[in-house]
Amino acid sequence: MPATAVADRFERHLVENWTATPIIPYDTIAEPPADVPAFLVQQYPVVLGEQQFLGRHYHERGTYRLVLNVRRGIGFRQGCLWQDELINLFRDFRFGDIALQTVGVPDGAIIDDNSELGDWIVYSILVEYLYQYDAAIPTTIVAAAGFAGGSGT
Repeated sequence: MPATAVADRFERHLVENWTATPIIPYDTIAEPPADVPAFLVQQYPVVLGEQQFLGRHYHERGTYRLVLNVRRGIGFRQGCLWQDELINLFRDFRFGDIALQTVGVPDGAIIDDNSELGDWIVYSILVEYLYQYDAAIPTTIVAAAGFAGGSGT
């Protein structure tokens, strides 16, 4: 899973800028919503964190996946238009309030080969990102070491 700051910022950007379809929260339903032409799900299939240099500076590199599910019969063209909007929403984007930027967005979605078997055509849009942060010393470690305003005895 990504850092909380990454997940919160991506979701906020999506909710503020995407109104074409419902956005389904990550862990709320197992079945597609009824009576909608399409819906969108957010996922984080790859997240890798590492320390860049000595000290407390780290970075997280990962993939934010947008899964656009379009009901069969809506039309391939409409699915392509929605995928283009989503791609442009995240291409070369820097989030100014935290050190988060997208570093790779493809020109088109991956269409699931299993789409022929069901009622939904599934478009996967992969957004590579880089998040840089300085790690804080966790409060429990500070308290255990006696740095919490006392003498440590």
